[in-house]
Amino acid sequence: MVDEGTYRTQLPDLQGDIMQIAIVDDDPGDAKTLLDFIGRYAAATGEKIRAECFGDAILFLTNYRPVYDCVFMDMRMPQYNGMEAAEKLRETDPDVPLVFVTSLTNYAVRGYSVGAVDFIMKPINYGYFSSAMDRVVKLVRGRSEKIFLKTPTDVRNVALASILYVEVRDHQTTYHTLSGDIPVWGTLAEQEAKLPAESFARCNSCYIVNLRHVDAVKDGMVEMAWGGVRLPVSRSRKKQFTERLLRYCGENA
Repeated sequence: MVDEGTYRTQLPDLQGDIMQIAIVDDDPGDAKTLLDFIGRYAAATGEKIRAECFGDAILFLTNYRPVYDCVFMDMRMPQYNGMEAAEKLRETDPDVPLVFVTSLTNYAVRGYSVGAVDFIMKPINYGYFSSAMDRVVKLVRGRSEKIFLKTPTDVRNVALASILYVEVRDHQTTYHTLSGDIPVWGTLAEQEAKLPAESFARCNSCYIVNLRHVDAVKDGMVEMAWGGVRLPVSRSRKKQFTERLLRYCGENA
């Protein structure tokens, strides 16, 4: 077991915005490997990162406060496994990026139900870890960009990075986000005018897609990276949508 703080990084000299990472893993070797990789990533990218380890999920979840920018969660742990812990975590923190560290490939589909950003297979490889961190950093940076949404009951301040896509159906416009669906007043065209054109694009007359969450476009469908969602691309918008997606990928590579 890994005691709380056993592998906590000591970075007292860091100034400015610091990314806070939690590692939840009962294997001391794997926890130490992740910390070493975090240090290597920080040195290579210039990111300021502080990491803290928890030896089991109960220790992590007890008196949990939403102060972390990312959580690396082992799938196989005593008492709570990673999936059960993630479901509990989402009750108090629906938005924190979650990366599963696992040898259980069959959990991948279930992982999307709790908003997993990525999966790292054991034994842990730096290349896969670095790719996952790139994705996490992009999400964390995007959190500073927000939009106000007027719903039938209130006004909400929503992070652009948390929006998956916007849909109109039966004259009702809905924002589908990582933390749930938000019905809003206004037409799809009005929502399109509010959203940044460099990262949002229509794929047909019913959907505006957040390009940061697109996994693939094939067979006339947009495949989203979350929840197995597939949205149709109309013929009239296919060329423009594809060009916007390629431009976005090029600018954010």
